[in-house]
Formats: sequence, C-alpha cells, structure tokens
Amino acid sequence: MTLNIKPTLFLIFFLIIGNIKAQKPLIDKYEEKIKYINSLTDSIKKAPSDSVRLKLNNKIKISLTEIIKQKQSFQSKLDSLKKIGKIFSPDNKFRLFSWNIPLINGTHEYSAIIQFNPEKDSICKLAPLKDISRTFSGILYEERFTPNNWYGALYYQILPIKTEKGTVYTLLGLHFNDLFTTKKIIEAMSISQDGFITFGVPIFSYNNRIQKRIIFEYGVDVIMNLKFDTHLNMIIFDHLAPSSPLYSNNFKFYGPDFTFDGLKFENEKWIYYPNINFHKWKKQ
Repeated sequence: MTLNIKPTLFLIFFLIIGNIKAQKPLIDKYEEKIKYINSLTDSIKKAPSDSVRLKLNNKIKISLTEIIKQKQSFQSKLDSLKKIGKIFSPDNKFRLFSWNIPLINGTHEYSAIIQFNPEKDSICKLAPLKDISRTFSGILYEERFTPNNWYGALYYQILPIKTEKGTVYTLLGLHFNDLFTTKKIIEAMSISQDGFITFGVPIFSYNNRIQKRIIFEYGVDVIMNLKFDTHLNMIIFDHLAPSSPLYSNNFKFYGPDFTFDGLKFENEKWIYYPNINFHKWKKQ
C-alpha cells in the first residue's frame, strides 16, 4: 500500500512545483508591466500639456490591455495596480477597470476597459470604452450609449439586477466634471447574448418620468454619499439642494441638505423614494 502511494505523492508534488514555476514568469511579467503603468500614472499630473498627458494615457491602455487579455489575469486581484479602479461584477461575469486623466482646464478624460471572464476561452475578451463626456451636449438621462461613445465615470459599485429581459447591471459612478462641480451617476448597463454592450437601460422611475440613468451634480467642495444599503435593500443617497434659493440650478452651490432619498427595485424598475425614514424602512 505504501509503495503505491509514494509515487503518486511525488507526481502530485512535481506537478504542483511545475505549475508554480510555469506561472512565476507570468506573475513577474505582470509586476514588471504594473510598475511601468504606475510610473505612467505618476507622471501624468506633472506633464506640461494635455497632449502629453493623453499620450501617456495611451501607453497605459496598451500596457493594461497586454496584462488583462491574459486568461490567468482574471483570477488576479492586481492589487499593486494603483490609481486605476478595478471591480468585479458580483456574478463574476466581468471586471471593470476605470480611471481618469485630469486636464489643464479642470476637466477630465475618462478611460475604462471591461474584462470578461474567460471561462473556456484561451484569452479574456475585452471591451474598451471611449469617453465622449467632454463633447456631449444632449440630455444625459435620455441618451443611450455604447462602448464607442460612453459618458465617462469612475465606477465603484456594480449591482446585478434580474429582469424579464435578462440581467441589467446597475453601476454607481463618480464623474469629476470641471473646476466647479462634480457628478455622481447611477447607470444601467446590459450585455446581450452576442456580447453587445448598452449603457442606458430605461429602468429608473425618477422625477415623474422613466429615465435611462440618474445624474446628480454638486459643488466640488462638498461630498455626496451614494451607495447600496444591504440592510434596506435600497440605493441610498444624499438629497441635494442649493445653499440659497437664489442659486437654484446653479449646481456649484448645491450640496447635501442632511436628508436622504432612495431607490428600491420593484416591478422591473428602480423606484424613487424621497426623504427616507431609516427606522421605518429597517422594520420592513
């Protein structure tokens, strides 16, 4: 009995060691490229012009793509990658990388790449997103976007929502607008069976209308809270108001008024509930 087990144990041991040795060059390659990306992000704020900053950003995109197209990278947290947001969808279908480039005039250029779980594929499928926020002039809550014309944001939370038409991913994001205002965005993204990505699913019942997304704009000197509350099973956010009625619709004077509103997913829609009573909702 003992003679049969030992060869098996040795075989397993050498297979493990061989696998570790095979993965080590790949890990080393990740770290080498990550250090390079980090050096690029550190250089951007010191760059003397927007053209130089955007060239540095292109180098970031190329290097990051080389890393995350590798199948093994999906299982790596890539924690050493700084100044680039990276969040997994809770259903593990994809990971979303997003970052911003501050420009000389106070606006920002946004970049993002969606990395899909390779599962049985040999490489990761990627969907780079092209930011058009600085030139967009339409009605933001009505617009439908694609990866080739995307309203840029830094995403920090993904909420998969089951609907009759399939899963919709509700995204919570931050958008540094300009020298005077910041935006928080609640976005709805869908992915079709053939992989087509759409931003702007009309699932928000807000301001007495159905919207494709919700946008909050407020002064740069204040902080707005926007997050999903697991206890209430709602998206909770600060209610924004001008510091004086004189500043109505002048969003650089908007900030939290110490009340809270919320969104609850009911009947295929995120339904708006103003002035949330936390004590009442926790009892439900």
